[in-house]
Amino acid sequence: MRRIGMRLVIAASIIMLAQACVSTGSSNGIRRDPDLIVAEELANHSTMMLLDAIRQLRPRWINLRSIPQSVVVDGGAAQSKAILETLGADQVRWVRFHSPADATMRWGIGFQNGLIEVSTMGSGGGG
Repeated sequence: MRRIGMRLVIAASIIMLAQACVSTGSSNGIRRDPDLIVAEELANHSTMMLLDAIRQLRPRWINLRSIPQSVVVDGGAAQSKAILETLGADQVRWVRFHSPADATMRWGIGFQNGLIEVSTMGSGGGG
């Protein structure tokens, strides 16, 4: 009788462990990275300007107190965040938020609120 009880405990433990290891991606199959938005996520927002799509998909990036003031598009020089209001969501391959520390390490000083990096469809990719 003890063997059966022990086997049940082991079997239940294995099942619980397997369930804990299962990915918890979104229901539409897109795995969401909190610092990255990819074209597949932007597809449902294709008629919006990029800034509006970011507000809906990653609202923490656009916190009024700490909105990144700088944006890099296709590896160019840092620009004003106003560029996000001129790019359509359907033009974008991916968008990545960089923390202030990461932005400073990659692009130098002056990114106290972080930086948003954009890769457009015409850029050839990378990422």
